[in-house]
Amino acid sequence: MKKLRVSLILLTLVTSALAGTASTTNEHLTWSKLPQIPPPAGRDEQIGLAGMYAGVHNDVLIVAGGANFADGPNWEDGKKLWYDEIFVLEKVSGDDADGQPEATMEDVAVADGPRYKWTRANTHLPVAIGYGASISTPKGVVCIGGHDEADDRGKQYADVFRMAWNPDARKIEIETLPPLPRVSTMWCAGMIDQVIYVAGYTKLEDDQPQKHFWALDLAAADEPNGTLSWMTLDPWSGPPLTKATSGVQDGKFYLFGGDKPAPDKDGKPATEPSLVVYRFQSAKRAIDGTFQEGEWKRMGDLPRPVVVPPSPAQPTGQSHLLVFSGWDGTPYDGEISKHPGFSSEVLAYHTITDTWRTFESIPRGVVTGPATKWGDMILIVSGEMRPCVRNPDIMVARLSPVKGSFGAINWAVLIAYLAVLVWIGFYFSARENSTEDFFLAGRRIPPWAAGFSMFATLLSAITFMAAPAKAFTSDWTFWFMGIIGLPGLLLVIYLLVPFFRRLNLSTAYEYLERRFNLAVRWIGSFLFIAFQLGRMAVVLYLPALALSAVTGMDTYVCIIIMGVLSTFYTVLGGVEAVIWSDVLQGVVLMGAALLSVILIVNSIDGGLGHVLSTAYADGKLRIVHMTWDATMPALWVVAVASILGVFNQATDQSTVQRWMTTAGETGTRKAVCVSAVVGIIASFLFFAVGTALYVFFKTNPSLLEPTLKNDAVYPLYIMQQLPVGISGLIIAGVFSASMSSLDSAINAVSMSITNDFYKRLKPDASERSALKLARLLTVILGVVGTAGAAVLVYHGDAVKSIWDVYISIMGLFLGGLAGLFAVGMLTRRASGVGAIVGVVSSAGAVFAAQKLTELHFFLYGPIGIVTCFIVTYAVSVMIPGKKKSIEGLTVYSMPARRD
Repeated sequence: MKKLRVSLILLTLVTSALAGTASTTNEHLTWSKLPQIPPPAGRDEQIGLAGMYAGVHNDVLIVAGGANFADGPNWEDGKKLWYDEIFVLEKVSGDDADGQPEATMEDVAVADGPRYKWTRANTHLPVAIGYGASISTPKGVVCIGGHDEADDRGKQYADVFRMAWNPDARKIEIETLPPLPRVSTMWCAGMIDQVIYVAGYTKLEDDQPQKHFWALDLAAADEPNGTLSWMTLDPWSGPPLTKATSGVQDGKFYLFGGDKPAPDKDGKPATEPSLVVYRFQSAKRAIDGTFQEGEWKRMGDLPRPVVVPPSPAQPTGQSHLLVFSGWDGTPYDGEISKHPGFSSEVLAYHTITDTWRTFESIPRGVVTGPATKWGDMILIVSGEMRPCVRNPDIMVARLSPVKGSFGAINWAVLIAYLAVLVWIGFYFSARENSTEDFFLAGRRIPPWAAGFSMFATLLSAITFMAAPAKAFTSDWTFWFMGIIGLPGLLLVIYLLVPFFRRLNLSTAYEYLERRFNLAVRWIGSFLFIAFQLGRMAVVLYLPALALSAVTGMDTYVCIIIMGVLSTFYTVLGGVEAVIWSDVLQGVVLMGAALLSVILIVNSIDGGLGHVLSTAYADGKLRIVHMTWDATMPALWVVAVASILGVFNQATDQSTVQRWMTTAGETGTRKAVCVSAVVGIIASFLFFAVGTALYVFFKTNPSLLEPTLKNDAVYPLYIMQQLPVGISGLIIAGVFSASMSSLDSAINAVSMSITNDFYKRLKPDASERSALKLARLLTVILGVVGTAGAAVLVYHGDAVKSIWDVYISIMGLFLGGLAGLFAVGMLTRRASGVGAIVGVVSSAGAVFAAQKLTELHFFLYGPIGIVTCFIVTYAVSVMIPGKKKSIEGLTVYSMPARRD
């Protein structure tokens, strides 16, 4: 009863901490403004400028050039004036007398924000110029083309230069870069991986426009004997475009709207607004260093014309681009002095579903002003509000993250679910009397439950969110990895399982000692432990971010509840509590996926037929890539990764541990089959959810949240669309999935430390002391994982794709271990020295593959396995090592079956 009271008190404390965290704040744009740019030399007032260059470098805003009508508009005979001055805006301390605060659009100072100070730069632009493109880069703000006051359209320039802020010398340094192949103005630009892309058109001598698309690889300057030069790439397939805007998201360059050539009513050359959108899949550097072409694709049209908006379009989240204001093509034939101004709409483009939505508004509609990011601020620098009338302010947009509301019923469901998990730990605590009970459940787990637990252990909350997100963002290639890997199941059943069951190993790494030596065992165990220590933090951190975003719970509290409760019931019930909580979690999440598919399909007009036809038309149902390209998840790449990846199971103590919890080898084989079947069904459901979500949000783009990462799309749907109570149960299942991953890692690492180090160094240790150490380690590891996740929240995390990064890490750290088991089981010549050299070589090979090649990350694991196998065998032939008996340790002398 005492343990039960402690359990209930702990649950009450944790859930009470959560009770006040739900929020009903919806995401929105909040607007403010920075101090105005100082007036030009000889002027008393700044009325704003259009066509400026602007960008951020070394945490300062740099603005330069541009033009205005400081002496009055042209209908009052005012003349357009051009400027060559450069200004720098810095953040300063609060005690700086010259510092000015940020202000609301109503000129109310923001008291608790930073202060800013303008400085007139020490130098000027080469000429008074404006209306070119500008891009912020790590080495400065690159300014491209533009025109001056020579005539109506001015003298156009091909000049390219970079403005850099030197904080030590406190001055602007201008570097001349290679000029464009032709002059340009009113063009747009974007940068992907240090490559600047520029798009627009020029007029030939016969007044016919010619479209151009050029690229400048800035990284070339850092290479030995490297030089910078513009590359001419194939332009888009449609008409020439000028005054368009561009944006970069997820390694792709987008070209939006602008003007296209069209004769006027008299047949003379003129332009008209365009609605077209093109996407360029960026060019890339090949393995041999050559620069390869990308490809263009026509996307869905704009909902309205967008001409000369603040450029470039600003990325937000992982899949949105925001287009601010711009001329919407509405003709105006009245007096120019009474022009109504430009559109105040902010358009949000979702790059995955290729859909648009109107996303709030900008305080002042502007054109021909640069847009740039400075920290969490999107800056709209000056610009033109109406013909000849400038915007004097630097408008600041901040995108507030979405915050959902969890609700009382969902809270009740979550608390009830967590109470069940605590009860499971309490229930099994009475059985944990030895380390065999604590780590192996006394070998009394039914095969179906052990198999379900194997599946659920791999089914972390990351997978539950990332698998639908993968189908949502791409296709079904990753799902097919499980199908094509089925032949590898035979290797598990007839090779790996017999070894581990017949040798009666305490951990997976005990085999490495028997086959090689103690040092190899410790290396293997240490690498597993090190990997799991990092993974424990990630499996709490990433789901906590998504849960916090869509439910309103505080991220730290999400982490604490998952970390504390999973540690608590694991200390009480050992692996038996872990396995049965896995079963509950797996059933809940699979049921959630099935229910979600049904509800999503029923909510879409046209039902299943429309879902399938839309997904097929957009390439979302592709299962294989039939190509020999090693940079893609081609069929052969997936097959190699899946089959060779079977040996990774031997390196995972969490999996091997479950193999050992059944009564015998037959039970383990049944468990492996159950895990495989359930895994295929579950992954099918999760990918079906992702595909259905794609069609749902393509149909309802207004429900997408620009601030969220792609991996949060399923939790977003759960909170937005599922009935109250059901959504609470599924979110509770996501909590449980994270806890399952953590508790499995904690128990497996505790087992490895206890058996591979403590008992190995102290063979006469009593069961009581070993069990006491195991429980103490469980607490310590739980604290480490929870604290690590909290540290990640505090410092932030730039992880872009959960699935891809996770598999890449597995390939780097576990490929060599898998290779050791393979070479140990399949050859007679492997030695301890060869094994150590093989593991080190494997890690180096995988690291080189990641950093020096464009190979698809599916191949990182096979590279590690094959490298370790070959190097270990080769070194072992050259350095045989001390002779020892390997009877029963290879396929040539497998031990006799015990059951």
